[in-house]
Amino acid sequence: MFTEGEWAALNATEDANYEELQMDHNLLEKIDQAFPPLKFALKKINFKHNNISKIIKNAFSNLQYVSEIDLSYNNLKADALRPDVFEGRYSPDEYEPIPSLKVLRLSNNLLHNLDQDVFEHITHLQELYLDNNPFQIIHTSVLNAFSDLPQLQVLDLTRCELSELPDDIFHPLRALKTLYMGGNLFKSIPKALKYARNVREVVLDENPIEDL
Repeated sequence: MFTEGEWAALNATEDANYEELQMDHNLLEKIDQAFPPLKFALKKINFKHNNISKIIKNAFSNLQYVSEIDLSYNNLKADALRPDVFEGRYSPDEYEPIPSLKVLRLSNNLLHNLDQDVFEHITHLQELYLDNNPFQIIHTSVLNAFSDLPQLQVLDLTRCELSELPDDIFHPLRALKTLYMGGNLFKSIPKALKYARNVREVVLDENPIEDL
């Protein structure tokens, strides 16, 4: 990532109004420095196609305007996605939130599970992309993590090696409208969909479904 001097130079740029940071297709193995306070409102960060396996505590806490973080195509496991990674600044109304973060992309990593509190600081998420991770089973900790996402509207579980779902997986996701579950191992329509009452679009292509 950038050195302190390089961040300072960006901050000193006259009329700086950067909204996106593209760091894709590098050789980053970790995010080992927190973003400093910036005078411009950085809204999108792209870390796709690196080798990131570790992220420092409070990495994004100074980015109170960031709306999208893309960590796809890395080497992230559940132990790297701790709740403190997404801690924001102190707020008297919410638990150290990053209130502007609406889209989190975690596609194509090494996730078998999620920390049950991973989203506790980013409860305003509207889109979550977990596709192409080897979950195989939705553990209880994943269900608990979803309970912190009352505003989630889009969930992508494409190609996660899933053959079944817990019946109550969608119960806390009352705002969910679009659900992607293609490319899994479902042999029948998951019964859990009965509880996805507000979903308007379900994608189940490329599953070995035998009977409707």
